[in-house]
Amino acid sequence: MLGGANGSRAGYESARLELARLRLAGGDARAAAMRQVAQTTARALGVERVGIWAFKGVGGGLMGVCQFDLPSDSFPSSGLPDGLQLPILLAEISKRRVVAIAEARTDLRTSELRESYLEVNGIASLMAAPVIRDGNVVGVICCEQVGAVRAWSLADRDFGACAADMAALFLEQADRLEIEASLRARRESELGDERMASLGRLARSVAHDVNNVLGALDLIGVALEADARTDVAAHGGEIRRTVDFGSRLVEQLLLFGRESAATGESVDLGPLLQQIRPVLARLLRGARLELDLAVPEGAFVPVGESELKQIVLNLCVNAAEAVGAGGLVRLELREPRPDEPISPTSIVLAVVDNGHGMDAKTQEHIFEPYFSTKPAGHGIGLATVYGIVKRAGGTILVDSSVGGGTTFRIVLPRVARPASTA
Repeated sequence: MLGGANGSRAGYESARLELARLRLAGGDARAAAMRQVAQTTARALGVERVGIWAFKGVGGGLMGVCQFDLPSDSFPSSGLPDGLQLPILLAEISKRRVVAIAEARTDLRTSELRESYLEVNGIASLMAAPVIRDGNVVGVICCEQVGAVRAWSLADRDFGACAADMAALFLEQADRLEIEASLRARRESELGDERMASLGRLARSVAHDVNNVLGALDLIGVALEADARTDVAAHGGEIRRTVDFGSRLVEQLLLFGRESAATGESVDLGPLLQQIRPVLARLLRGARLELDLAVPEGAFVPVGESELKQIVLNLCVNAAEAVGAGGLVRLELREPRPDEPISPTSIVLAVVDNGHGMDAKTQEHIFEPYFSTKPAGHGIGLATVYGIVKRAGGTILVDSSVGGGTTFRIVLPRVARPASTA
């Protein structure tokens, strides 16, 4: 414990130094900083509990952010009734740097907390310091003495005010870190889009040149097929079949690199998925197929039927290869969830598998043409999916980890039902 039951000058200085040295980092910087402030404050003051509360907007009720319990050295739930209105206490802390109350259960300033919080938790004395940002009280650090009444010293109050100031500073730092992380993510996304656009231009150029070569080879094959010699004609037929296979690959490459917008076609996803379900079941090579259609009808998206089938078949076959016989492939059609960074006017088509997953490096390249982790893979399937989705104004989100399976979420804009189907 840094301070004794009533704190000490040396203990408070040591605790201030500990808070001053705290550096925020990581995705949970805000929560980690608040836990550290609560823990350090409780140990320095020697109080049983320190809670950090936040106001829900201007004039809103309180909600618990975190709470540290010194006897158990843990962070239990605050027990504060969510949305509790405290106009009397708020008025006091808005006028003072610290509100220190020795007889908390009988003082008018904490009367709003008496039955629902103080008596329930055995709190005798309470010290509240406002967390102020941009001139507004956005939260409170509440130091709670359980059992015997405590007369808060000037040193106690000074440290409580310091802890609240540090909490406000950490919140500002956390805001800055979140903004910087958001900007980095946006920039990385833009760079990824630029890289894929460059690959698209390269794909169109390569496909054009390869098509010219294949056209010439096909003419040679035609001439050889017409030869009277059987063996020569057979070679000509083989050339033409090989050219046909190459042409299909080039068509997929063009599909990835095409810049033109969607054709104006639309399809209802639910009935289409039901229609191709038997075909999918046969193609999954022993993997189990589950269909979860939370939106069974009326999910029209701006993609042609053949292109939509290509998306589903590519993703499901890849998933089946990842899970093997007996594995699970789940096909979902649903509305966006509230916690997803997706427009609520979109529709989500997800392919989920419990296979071996992918590492981060692999995920960076999976949509690039001719990138494949499979020995016999062409690396065109996912590039084709990417091209179709992008032209439809959609996005592809991938969640995967090694050993943890993979989820592809195809997010497509929802369009009105065509007049002919109304």
